[in-house]
Amino acid sequence: MCSQKYYKQLNRMITGAYCQNRSLSDFPGDLPLSLKGIDVSYNAIHTDSLGNIVQYSNLLVLSLAHCQLDTVPEDTFKNLTSLRLLDLTGNELISIQESAFRGLTSLRYLKGLATGYIDSGSFHGLPQLRQLDLTLHQKVAPGNLFQGLQLKVLILNLTTSTTVPRDIFNVANYSLQEIAFFGPKLSTLPPNLFYGLVLLRKVEIVAPDLYAIPDTSFKGPGDLRFGWWDLGFDDYTKGGRLDSAPLNIGHITLSGMKVVPPGLFQNQQSLETLKLTDIDQIPSVVFSDLQTLNSLDMSGCNLKWVPHLKALSGLKHLNMSGTNIQAIQPNTLLGLHSLRSLDLSHNCIYYIPKGVFNDVGITLVHLNISNNNIEGLDPLAFENVLALRSLDLSNNNLTNFHKSQFSKLQNLQTLDLSKNLIESLHELLFMKLEDLVRVDLSNNNLKEIPESLFNNTLALRFFDISGNRLTFLPPDILQVFDLLSLEDNPIFCDCNVYTIMMHNQKSKITGKCDSPDDLAGTSLQKLNLSDVCFMETTTMETTTVATIQKLTTTRLTEKPTTTTPAPSTTTKPPLIEVDIDKGSGYVVYNTARNKPVDKYFMRSEWFIVGASGISLLVSTAVIMGVFKCARTWTRSRVYVVNSRPL
Repeated sequence: MCSQKYYKQLNRMITGAYCQNRSLSDFPGDLPLSLKGIDVSYNAIHTDSLGNIVQYSNLLVLSLAHCQLDTVPEDTFKNLTSLRLLDLTGNELISIQESAFRGLTSLRYLKGLATGYIDSGSFHGLPQLRQLDLTLHQKVAPGNLFQGLQLKVLILNLTTSTTVPRDIFNVANYSLQEIAFFGPKLSTLPPNLFYGLVLLRKVEIVAPDLYAIPDTSFKGPGDLRFGWWDLGFDDYTKGGRLDSAPLNIGHITLSGMKVVPPGLFQNQQSLETLKLTDIDQIPSVVFSDLQTLNSLDMSGCNLKWVPHLKALSGLKHLNMSGTNIQAIQPNTLLGLHSLRSLDLSHNCIYYIPKGVFNDVGITLVHLNISNNNIEGLDPLAFENVLALRSLDLSNNNLTNFHKSQFSKLQNLQTLDLSKNLIESLHELLFMKLEDLVRVDLSNNNLKEIPESLFNNTLALRFFDISGNRLTFLPPDILQVFDLLSLEDNPIFCDCNVYTIMMHNQKSKITGKCDSPDDLAGTSLQKLNLSDVCFMETTTMETTTVATIQKLTTTRLTEKPTTTTPAPSTTTKPPLIEVDIDKGSGYVVYNTARNKPVDKYFMRSEWFIVGASGISLLVSTAVIMGVFKCARTWTRSRVYVVNSRPL
């Protein structure tokens, strides 16, 4: 029933029996006695058969996880003097007696122990135990439960206790380095709870019914006649012995309590990571002594306004998501000279004013303002955020942007504008974003993409414009993408769409035709040339200022269709009117603007082909060649359809 395999445990390779989920009812007694590991997890093991365990005296690892055990008989493990890891996860034991773990003199890791009752001396025979995971349903946890143990890591979940004994963390040599403490019904904690644990480096406390953790939790006994809530912070004695206090904690997590007392972190000179979640009140003075803080997470707290954080000059990561913040103003981030990432998502912000990010402009790299109620951005909201590489404005109420909204973000690589109400984009919106790699405009109300929107985004590789109202695609989308998502748009599949697909053959392009009727539902990647285009080959002679060339061109023209595309305010890309002047070369007019196009061509992909003295109407083309234009040689891929003499 069991299979033997060689696997890694405890940083070494061992030979073990894998009996997981084999519908076993008894612990196997016929396995090789030389085994170093046995895993019988996810079986319904009868308690009476646990007596078979004692014969495997060479075991290093034993997993009894999820075996529906409700008790561990006396001396079950008495011969397992070499066992290093015991996993009891997923079992609910009625009780643990003092003799339950007798014999486990080498045990270092005890995982997933859950019980309704435990004797105070149950762990006293485990001198090598270093990591313990205990869930206790006992209403009053016994004092000195861990006395004599040299624990380094303790995960303690007190499911029914309303308080804990003062000496709950009394361990040998004050060896504890990490404590994760969960108390869903805790209403009070004793003062000086962690005093003496001088090696403590990481603390997590989750207590949703607790009003406040005592501000002397990390200090020794001092003048405790008054609390900070009686005297106020300014008058409160800062007494409390520090001789054996844990002052080198690097990571603290507090969750669920109502208030963080002002002096809680006083004298913590090594704190790097502070996580305060689902807390109602956090006074700004809490942060006054935390110059070493690197990361601050206040997500889920009821802040409403950004607290004063100017003392945190070394802070690099700040998370204030889901904190009911209603507005951010200039000087909000004053003093945060090292900040690299800022998360303000899932709040109630409705407007981003000018200069609000100026104080972090040269360091801020990642900014998340998604899932707010933002309806407007000051045109200069991001003017000095020069180092920004990712900006997330998704899931807001934005409808449009000033043409220079992002012009100062020249290092921007990722821009997420999805799930807004955007109806139009200015053609110069991305003009300065030469390093832009990823743009998400999905799930908006866009009916068209400006023809020159991508003129300068040469690095762009991922473009998601799914879930909009696009019917036609501009020729300027003709740049190589790794991913182009056009899903859920009413696309009219014409020769131009086919050309785009051909230009991006190595890319992943998703989307389907909505019209004409005979192509409705067809995947864009399955379009055939014959479905949408006619192809003609002609030879023409062209005359320029300095050269005469014969050019063979392949011209794609629209396949006639009787289907009218879906109604849309979007028109096809504007035609370009070309007049050939024998004296000065080509002069190009954009009929939509009725004026010459600067530098003769808006994009190098658009090129003009014509005989001397003949004018053509040109929208897109497919021609490779070398031409003389305004005394400059240009080699380019050219797209021409529907060309005809005027």
